Amino acid sequence: MNSIVRPLLGAFVLSVLSVAPAAPAPRLPNIIVIFCDDLGYADIGPFGCKAYTTPHLDR
Repeated sequence: MNSIVRPLLGAFVLSVLSVAPAAPAPRLPNIIVIFCDDLGYADIGPFGCKAYTTPHLDR
């Protein structure tokens, strides 16, 4: 009797676990890396440059 109960119990536990809702995946942050070869310190708006407009970097 014991040899029948264990596989049935194992199948029941696996079926219950497979139906359980999974936790939602965490949202990853949006990170953008900008690589500019010849960009100086004062070449963008947040650091005082008036020649180029960089509204998204100014936020």
